[in-house]
Amino acid sequence: MAPTDSAASAAGQRSATVTGIGLMVLTMLLFVSMDSIVKSLSTAYPVPQLVWARFTFVLALFLPWLLRRGVGSIVRTRHPWQQGLRGVLMVASTICAFFTLKLLPLADATALFFAAPLIVTALSALWLGEHVGPRRWGGVAVGFVGVLMIVRPGSGLLGWEIVFPLGVALCFGAYQIVTRRTAADGPATQLFYSVALGAVLTTLAVPGVWQPPTLSAWGLFAVIGALAAAGHLCLIRALTLASPVVVSPFHYSQIIWATLFGVIFFETFPDAWTLAGAALIAGSGLYILYRERVRKPAPRAAGPAR
Repeated sequence: MAPTDSAASAAGQRSATVTGIGLMVLTMLLFVSMDSIVKSLSTAYPVPQLVWARFTFVLALFLPWLLRRGVGSIVRTRHPWQQGLRGVLMVASTICAFFTLKLLPLADATALFFAAPLIVTALSALWLGEHVGPRRWGGVAVGFVGVLMIVRPGSGLLGWEIVFPLGVALCFGAYQIVTRRTAADGPATQLFYSVALGAVLTTLAVPGVWQPPTLSAWGLFAVIGALAAAGHLCLIRALTLASPVVVSPFHYSQIIWATLFGVIFFETFPDAWTLAGAALIAGSGLYILYRERVRKPAPRAAGPAR
């Protein structure tokens, strides 16, 4: 390869990496925007109805693209039961996430969502039999200290409600593990099953709690789906353009957006304990990511629970 070709290739890779980082930051902005709308609507509409809106409108937006890829190729799976389990775990994770958003300040809820990658590391050892060395276990332990700093057991800030952020971490962590086991099906098939099963399951559950939406609420329901769909597309594109090792740390920009949105729209600001706990969780997640990079050349990316 000529020097000019090599330089052009390096410049192109740098440009793709910068674009990937930008898309990851944009993904976090889109997800926090969706979370903010969910939090505002949760005072008037039941959480299961908001979860239904999220899955149904995402499916409506993705369906034309999925159908263009061919129905047969999309629905064909080598792991039907595991794809079903992925759908159930995604619904459970989303329900827990939306209840967390309803009950907690936006920044606190977002910081607790960061515990999911720690759960993935623990489950990788317990379920997949992967070797997790003492350094990564140490990172997991430090991350959970951060979780305890945010919830502060015995402080009265959280009682039984703690089951919801813990449910997000556990369900989404298990979802990521099952996703790794079904990776051979391809991203389009995985996307179809998680979104379609989510729409079906929530449609069956929502009639008992349905509150007739206003016209503006219908519009916001559609915006929730559009933001979720756009966020997933940006995330996929970011991981296509740049290495997960490079873009994954920018997942933690989510706490910046959540803090900003909390101040602007909900007049709440995280206290020092929450900020310190979020820093510990983010730091431990970055350390675990670094250890995975050292251990193997292509580590997985831990995406947000949405």
